[in-house]
Amino acid sequence: MRDTRIPCFLNNVMISLTPIQEQVPGIKRESGKTEPRAPVLPPEHIVTIYLNNKLLTSIMATPFQVKELVIGFLYSENIIDNPAELNKVLVNQDKRKSQVWVESNAKEIDQKARIMTSGCGRGFTFLCPSDIEGLTPLNSAIKISAEDMVNLAREMRTCAALYSQSGGIHSAALCGTKEIISFSEDIGRHNAVDKIVGDSLLRSIDLAEKIMLTTGRISSEMLLKAFRAGIPILGSLTSPTDLAVELGEKLGITIAGYIRGGRMKIYTHPEKILVNYWPEKG
Repeated sequence: MRDTRIPCFLNNVMISLTPIQEQVPGIKRESGKTEPRAPVLPPEHIVTIYLNNKLLTSIMATPFQVKELVIGFLYSENIIDNPAELNKVLVNQDKRKSQVWVESNAKEIDQKARIMTSGCGRGFTFLCPSDIEGLTPLNSAIKISAEDMVNLAREMRTCAALYSQSGGIHSAALCGTKEIISFSEDIGRHNAVDKIVGDSLLRSIDLAEKIMLTTGRISSEMLLKAFRAGIPILGSLTSPTDLAVELGEKLGITIAGYIRGGRMKIYTHPEKILVNYWPEKG
């Protein structure tokens, strides 16, 4: 598949925006009127991962940044500890599917340990919330103002080229305290986060003093992905779950939700977000 990504510079950082070009016939009904319309739809694609010639899993995803998605997934799921463990990553891609062949000295995976996630498409994770006992909480000195959190969330929405064309797409952004460093979109909120993690690993970005923003719900598996990556602040335009908040409190991660309209709710470790100033509009 030809790479149609458009380079976009945000705060002097290049990100990739991917246009959707395909449209389908349709009918629009609005205000009592019916008219033909060719809506743009979010692309859906199956990504099948083979690890050391064995089928690992298949992921329903948006077919861009496939290599980043796979590397981020392998890392987030504790299958690899760093990209140096990957001897080869070969991506064979066509219009509706990708096959990704990974050769690695990664640890063996117990397929019976899979847990169905709360995401769409019958996703799963190897991460288990009950396995956190004995883990060392993150100890980050990062501080960010509430104003900057709101501004970063606004910039993330501005970058959402796929969403602006079709809707039905999640975004994720890796941020410093003032700027977006990496950005991704996908039909799956987990996938968007994995793409960010994979991109960061390939670019050797230190995640220890960074912020992850997502348009999706912060569930327990999303929280564990952030912890695995060492990201101390996790923010969303919507809500966390109760288990995510419980895990965030134990693992030293600040969780902020409903970051929109100049407001947010902080659920855990509020000391990392300075709330002495609130902008009026988001």
